[in-house]
Amino acid sequence: LDRLAVDGHDAVPRSQTGLLGAVASAAAPLWAAWRLDQAIKSDDLENVRAGVDWPALRLTLRRSLAHKAQLVPPANSHRARLGRTPGAAGRTARPSLWQVMKSRFGYRMLDRFLDTYITPGGLIRLHRLRHNQTRRLQRNALQHARDQRLDKLAANRIAHAGPSLGGLTRLRNYWFASPTTAMIEIADRQRADRHYVARFQLTASGWRLTGAAVVTPGKTATDLRIAGLP
Repeated sequence: LDRLAVDGHDAVPRSQTGLLGAVASAAAPLWAAWRLDQAIKSDDLENVRAGVDWPALRLTLRRSLAHKAQLVPPANSHRARLGRTPGAAGRTARPSLWQVMKSRFGYRMLDRFLDTYITPGGLIRLHRLRHNQTRRLQRNALQHARDQRLDKLAANRIAHAGPSLGGLTRLRNYWFASPTTAMIEIADRQRADRHYVARFQLTASGWRLTGAAVVTPGKTATDLRIAGLP
């Protein structure tokens, strides 16, 4: 009986340990995302650098942003400049000036943005820019509330609203594409028609950000496929 009691007593903690381990494993990508977010906010350059696969992130973002901006792929833009776009009655339709401008300068500007900001230091600078912009909009909203003599409660809410409650508070979806690949979908702070999906993959050094895309709710699968995710 003593042996059975001991065995029964040990079995409960062991099962609880297994459950806690499963929960911890499932939450590990979210923890990695939170740590990366905090590293960016605290200017922790070393951890920002270590938490991201930068070439993979730039590649997926380039595809995603080019799709959202409707940039013409280089091969297609060359045919467009030669006037080989099929038109009515079999005629070739010459590209518009805007199409030519986008084909010539769109990818150049996009690549410049990626080279400037999708780097360890660039991501920190980008966060500062967005933070300052949010604070400026917040001050303007507070001043407007005071000018319009809105009720004290409304003005107080604006005054004490933080610039960001953290990306995970805007979590809209979270799933595993494979045992070593997790997808995190986060809503934009201001636009309901814009979400962001981040891909975290388990590597030898832990969970790292290896891709991201801008998606439209309801078209997430298509937008992810174009970006090369998951």
